[in-house]
Amino acid sequence: MRDERIEASLPAMADVASARALGSLDQLCGFADRHLKLGGTALFHKGARYEDEVAAAQRHWNFDLTKVDSVTDPAAVILQLKGLVHA
Repeated sequence: MRDERIEASLPAMADVASARALGSLDQLCGFADRHLKLGGTALFHKGARYEDEVAAAQRHWNFDLTKVDSVTDPAAVILQLKGLVHA
């Protein structure tokens, strides 16, 4: 893959997409929606205010959410999103 902005790159049709410190969960859902294949999984590392980001993202997106505690920061989590679709 070339160095280019994620918004400009061709859809990757990936099984899994992940990001850390790239944007809000709402923004990340948009990137994941573009680059995940149907049935794909998104994994996003989020900090202590993750619940606020989840609530904001759920205004625009539907997804199944699983939280996994971070091993690097007790206040952080890994959010696993499946079934991502624009609301």
